[in-house]
Amino acid sequence: MLPSASTGRRLPATTIRIQAFGKLSKMRITVSHNKSKVEAIRLVNDAADQALRPILSGPIQMSDLQKRWSDSTMTFSLKVGFGGAQVPIKGSILVTERDVTIDCDLPPMLESFLPDAAKASVQATFQKLLN
Repeated sequence: MLPSASTGRRLPATTIRIQAFGKLSKMRITVSHNKSKVEAIRLVNDAADQALRPILSGPIQMSDLQKRWSDSTMTFSLKVGFGGAQVPIKGSILVTERDVTIDCDLPPMLESFLPDAAKASVQATFQKLLN
């Protein structure tokens, strides 16, 4: 449990989980926050590009980022290029009163190129943004 700076209440730690289902790996990152739901949605929307870029830094190139909101869920898609190949990535970001959950489908060949440090970077970006 982590203490909240503004309220003094304890927040659960952030979690990262990756599971393989068929041909895609599912990456889930959950970050607790102490903002209002409306403020958290605004912050997530404003920082979507920044939060997604750390996943795709270095020799991996990102293009065609698209995002769309429906209530408190943002769906996103993008193309990732490396070594002359491009693969599509899709995901969603769900904002609740207590946390933000990022779900992303990763093709197996991208999963092998995506270091744990990059995943942790996304987690850190959202923690800094929301707390």
